Amino acid sequence: SDAADPARMRTMLGDGERALLDAIDRERIVADLRTLVRVPSVTGDEVAVATLAAEHLRDAGAQDVMVRSIAAGHIRDDPSFPGAEMPRQVLPFVLGRLGRPRSPRLLLVGHLAVVPIGDAAAWSVDPWAAEIRDGRLYGRGACDMKGGFAAILGAVRALVRSRVSLDVELTGDALARIEEAFPKGATAGERYADMSTIDR
Repeated sequence: SDAADPARMRTMLGDGERALLDAIDRERIVADLRTLVRVPSVTGDEVAVATLAAEHLRDAGAQDVMVRSIAAGHIRDDPSFPGAEMPRQVLPFVLGRLGRPRSPRLLLVGHLAVVPIGDAAAWSVDPWAAEIRDGRLYGRGACDMKGGFAAILGAVRALVRSRVSLDVELTGDALARIEEAFPKGATAGERYADMSTIDR
């Protein structure tokens, strides 16, 4: 059968990998996602959700968490900037890390901004309420991609709880919009953050 077999797959994992899976708190991931969805964060207005994301990262156990805002004019002057979806004054981002300092970095990156809700009357639920129906969570950004950032938080929590050692430095980067990242894999956070302030 081609069906997934989680029990069989677990036998292929090492002790550390199994400990990490056992440490995943699915209920907390959903709770984190609901708090993120409940903060409106239409592109150009993401400071509040960035602040909340930083609080969640600190609570999860990430180190050296920071919130930075880059002036929009500074970004627009960069020759590599691909353009913005909507007008903005600042581009906020959140950085945090976990693991062995000065090791190779593994970047977990997502964005917290969402597109406008459009016609509110067309929604069957409040787009900012994070309502759960029949096991599904509904709201603007629930999938794209506050759900992804909630998964990053879940991974950080599981790593801290399981005490699995990392041979890399795990860096979380929450942007306003991933579409406003730069080419060749360099995000706005990486390009403009003063990383010397968190290097040890």
